[in-house]
Amino acid sequence: MLEKLFVKPNLTFYNRENDLYPLSLISTVDRRLHTIVTAPTGAGKTDFLLRRCKGRVFYTLPFQASINAMYDRIKSDIGDTGAQIHLLHSTSELKVEDCCLEEQIMQRHIGASVKVLTPHQMSSIVFGIKGYEAMAEDLRGCDVILDEIHTYSGEIQSIVLRIIEILLV
Repeated sequence: MLEKLFVKPNLTFYNRENDLYPLSLISTVDRRLHTIVTAPTGAGKTDFLLRRCKGRVFYTLPFQASINAMYDRIKSDIGDTGAQIHLLHSTSELKVEDCCLEEQIMQRHIGASVKVLTPHQMSSIVFGIKGYEAMAEDLRGCDVILDEIHTYSGEIQSIVLRIIEILLV
C-alpha cells in the first residue's frame, strides 16, 4: 500500500487539442511557477491548469457539489492510470469551543496523487490547529489549483489568501 502514496499522477490525458477549446491550443511550457487563468466557461481552463501541473495535485473548489463533479471527472479521465484520486468531503468543520478554534476532519487521505477538496479542508494550516502538520506535509511540493475563487465569501477569501501566502514559503 505504501508504494501507492505520494505518486505523481499521469496527466497526459489532458494533452488534447480541439479548436472548440481555445486554451487547449496554448502551450503550457513556461518557466514561471504560478498561473492565473481567466477565460469564458468552456474555454478549457481545467485541462489547461492540469497540463501545467508537474506533481501531485490539490484541486480546490468552493462547494461540495463542485468537488463531487470534479472528482467524478478526474476519476473518469485518469482513474485507470493507477493514480490515487481522493475526494475530501466537507466533513471537516471549524468550531470555536472555550475560545479555541478546533477542526474535526473525518477523512484523511495523505499522499494521494490527486486530491479534490474545498479550501476549508486546508484551513488547518492557516490556524495551526489539529492536523495542520499532516496537511502541510501532504501539500509540500504539490500543485494547487484554486478554482472558482470568485465565488468565495469574504471570510473564505481571507483564508484562501493566507493559504497562498503559506504555500509560497
